[in-house]
Parts: sequence; structure tokens; C-alpha cells
Amino acid sequence: MAPLALLVLIGAINFAAMPAIWYAGDPTAWREEARSILRDKGLHVDAEIAKQSGDDGQYFTFNPQKGWWYCKYGLMNSVMALPPMALDSLLKGRVPRPGKESLLIFNLYNILLSLLTCALLYRISGWY
Repeated sequence: MAPLALLVLIGAINFAAMPAIWYAGDPTAWREEARSILRDKGLHVDAEIAKQSGDDGQYFTFNPQKGWWYCKYGLMNSVMALPPMALDSLLKGRVPRPGKESLLIFNLYNILLSLLTCALLYRISGWY
């Protein structure tokens, strides 16, 4: 009974605290790379988006050998953003434009990840 009550409590708190707008900053870069993976099957992002995202090197880095811009945060953040981005693309029939992703899908995905983490931590703590 306690694990279920804990999951319900964590889910309710996360649901009540869902953001109503996209946060500017690092997650924008992750979503751009995830969009590129879905759309172009590559890691490079659109030059226009990279150039208008703050100072050079703040979110994206330029590879002069290939002439492409890449997210500077590594691949895992973008891989974690792939499932909600893919679901959003499936529902809309195309990869959404920057800033037009479904915030609700991403919020619900983050709640799911939070609940899975909570269940895992509860299970692990039982071993002690």
C-alpha cells in the first residue's frame, strides 16, 4: 500500500507543478538535436536556430570541418527527448517546428520518468 500511495503522491505533486510554458535555455538545445535526429537522421541542428540561440558556443558548437552546428550537451539529453518528440511527430504527422512541440506530452513524459525513478528508488531502498 505504501508504494502505491507514494507514487500517487509524487504523481499528484508533479502534475500540479507542470510548467505552463517552455523554459528557455538548455532543454531547447536538446529538443533541437532530437528534432534533427527524427527529421534528418543526424545530430547536426539547423544553422539558423543555432545562430539565434544566445552567444556562440552557449548552446551549440560549430564544426568547421563539416560546416554543421551541434548541441554541446552530449547525446543522452537528446535521446531522452526522443520519445515525446516522436509521439508528438506521430500525432501531428510531421516533426514539429521549434517551439511548436506539445508541452503536455513532454510534461506527461517527465511525470512518467519521475514515477519510474521513484519506484526504482523505493525498491532499492528496501534492500537496505
